[in-house]
Amino acid sequence: MQRTLCVPGPRWARVLCSSLLCIAASVMPAQATDLAKLLQEVSADAAIPATAIVLIENGRIVQQLQQGVRAAGEQPARPVNAADVWHIGSNGKAMTATLMARLVELGELRWDDTLASLLPELAPRMHPAYRQLTITDLLSHRAGLAANADEAWLESTYTDKTDVMTLRQLYAAKVLTQAPIAPARQQANYSNSGTILCGAIAERLSGKPFEQLITELVFAPLGMQVGFGPTPASANTGHKDGKPIRGEHASNPKVMIPAGDMYMTMQDWAAFAIDQMQGEQGRGKLLQQAGYQHLHQVQGDSGAALGWGVRTDFPKQRPVRLLMHAGSNGYWQAVVTLQPDTQKALLIASNAGEGTQAEAYQMQIAMTVFSE
Repeated sequence: MQRTLCVPGPRWARVLCSSLLCIAASVMPAQATDLAKLLQEVSADAAIPATAIVLIENGRIVQQLQQGVRAAGEQPARPVNAADVWHIGSNGKAMTATLMARLVELGELRWDDTLASLLPELAPRMHPAYRQLTITDLLSHRAGLAANADEAWLESTYTDKTDVMTLRQLYAAKVLTQAPIAPARQQANYSNSGTILCGAIAERLSGKPFEQLITELVFAPLGMQVGFGPTPASANTGHKDGKPIRGEHASNPKVMIPAGDMYMTMQDWAAFAIDQMQGEQGRGKLLQQAGYQHLHQVQGDSGAALGWGVRTDFPKQRPVRLLMHAGSNGYWQAVVTLQPDTQKALLIASNAGEGTQAEAYQMQIAMTVFSE
């Protein structure tokens, strides 16, 4: 099912890596990017029903644009508006990482706690290669874990009535008894498994479902309203083969929510992005300054931080540090780019995913904006 190093299949999303950023080479610097014009170019592609863009500067939204319809082929058509929700796929991994950082600051765990100590019930059966790994290894994709433990089993959980917390513990048992696919703490091998394990660990520590815990500790303090799984039937809708897709199969199995299966308005997504950037300057609402810095620190030579890809070689004439990520559950596409040192960010989302050029358009817009 793999297409590139960082794209392990249609039902989960991607971290930005060099193979996805090569489009930047064809982007010419601009003095003042016309986002409305770029949005119109995306909207001219009939395979992409709708796209939204938010530009952030100095801690506030300076532009928010959206164009298109919630569901292709509907009559009457329902244009998207500023209050619509968008599925952000694996961009939610940075939110899961932030939850784990909050638990560290609350004293519930430490960054150097090992998997064997955090999941003692699994320790006897755990593959020896995983026992000394940490949350940092999981969140930076440097644990050597498979992308997904058992795709057939994951598919079966759509109809499984077992409570989701138990399902995540079962997932942990599956993935941690498998042999690693690569040596630990070397290159990043993008994996949903690491963040799903973090969700299972957070649930074991708190006794609360991941969805409740991240809402209480991350979303509510930022004033965010976030949904999990498929968007409501009446809301903005993902698409498959050009047609709206609804119901439980319009998103990943619920066990995978910690790996990024969330939807929200662009304003709520912006609230998270702003807090991540301001946090590096000691002005965050969720963590101490050191907490944000740890989240955004590249681990080894991997180019991966915790829930973020990091790029430091663009634009060529005056490189800056960019925190980047792309996400898709197969039916949506979303890209986020943060430039914390200047407090500038760009968020882009489309209700089209696999089989379209949505990601390519979004990457080109992001690279155009940050080439200025």
